[in-house]
This record gives sequence, C-alpha cells and structure tokens, in this order.
Amino acid sequence: MSTEDEARKRHNLGRLQKMVDYCHTPECLRHFIIQYFGEEGAPSSCGNCSNCKADLQEIDVTVDAQKVFSCVYRMRERFGLTLVAQVLKGSTDKRILSLHLDSLSTYGLMKERSLADIKLLIQRFVATDYLALTESKYPVLTLQPAAYPVLRGQAKVMQAVPKEVTRQAAAPELFDHLRALRKEIALRDRIPPYVVFSDATLKDMCAVLPKTREEMLTVKGVGEHKMKKYGESFLRCIEEHRSKD
Repeated sequence: MSTEDEARKRHNLGRLQKMVDYCHTPECLRHFIIQYFGEEGAPSSCGNCSNCKADLQEIDVTVDAQKVFSCVYRMRERFGLTLVAQVLKGSTDKRILSLHLDSLSTYGLMKERSLADIKLLIQRFVATDYLALTESKYPVLTLQPAAYPVLRGQAKVMQAVPKEVTRQAAAPELFDHLRALRKEIALRDRIPPYVVFSDATLKDMCAVLPKTREEMLTVKGVGEHKMKKYGESFLRCIEEHRSKD
C-alpha cells in the first residue's frame, strides 16, 4: 500500500472516530459540529439540540477521570479502549494475565462497575478531548494535554449526565395493563412475552411512570431497539392509566 493510500486510510479512520465522538459527547451537538469544521467562537450551548434539551445535570467525575487516565498512563499508551476497560474492571481475560497487566496498581480500580459502563465513560473522555484514539487499524488510547492537569490534581472534570429519575412504588393495576399489552404484542409477533419486556422491566415502568422517550430509556431493560419497536405503545398505555387517576 502506498504512502498516499495509508494517509487516506488514516484520515478516514479519523473521520469515523469523530462520528463515534459525536454519538458520545455530553456537550452541545451544534457546538461539536461547528468545532469539527474549524469554526471558533460558537456558543457552548445552542438550547435546541437533543443534548441541550435533555434534562441533564452536571456532576464532578474527576475521581473517575483520574482512575482512567492513570490506567492509560500505566499501560504506557500502548493498548486500546477495550483492554484499558478490562484492566479497570479487574478482568481475568487470558490476554490481561499473559501481559501481566493484573499487576498494575490500576487493576480492578472500577471492579464495582460494569464493563459497558467503563467503556462508555472512556468514550466520553475521548469525545471531550481528554483522551484520543490513534488513527490506525487497531486504535490505541493516548492521553491528551487536558488530561495531565487532572492527573496532577490541578483541574476538575465536570460532565453532563441524565438526572436520576425518581422511582415510585409500583402500581399493581398499571402492571396488569402493561402485562396485557405485552401479551397482545407477543401474540401478534408470535414470540414469548419475555422477549418483548421482562416482568422486572414492566415493574420499573410502573415505578418510573415515564412520559417521554428519554424517560422511557431510563427504565431498566429498555434500550434504543426496544424503544423503537415497542416504546410508544407502552408510553400510551401508561398515559391512559395516568389520565384515569
């Protein structure tokens, strides 16, 4: 492969990573796009994009950031996102053990969190320019200049996250209505009811009483796929129950 082809490939990988960053940034999406095209002076919040309009709260994630940045540093910026997350989780994966990464002081620092949660956290730090992924076939995590003051305790890291939804006591009548709707959908699609939603998910719907798509996505067991497929029907059922009260 020619040098020109290699350069083009790296450029395309970089563009792909920016698309991934756009999906994970907690900041204003309009601001992100404007910065991508090299424009300066745009307001940090447009008030109209999904991130700006979401019910978010800013929290201090400095300690988490220090754990992640320290892990990347101690792994000598030689490994990818998944391996860094596995070290922080305390994974006993064969590669972790064969490379003796279980001997690092950062091994298991986030053992109480799920691997998916750790990966998401790292992706957010990439999207907000504390970390970077190399433009290569196997991207490697590296520290950006903004990470070093955080490691030295000279700067804090704040991040916008969805507010905790207050959960109420589950309503028995609503649970019955949701189960009936689930059965109806299962018969229509010729699938077992639990494939639609589990009982635990229906009970959490009763506790959260979501009114919007965003609130429904905070219910345990409701992801983007199931929200798109079944979410609106269950939101209508909950709204009908609410209007009768």
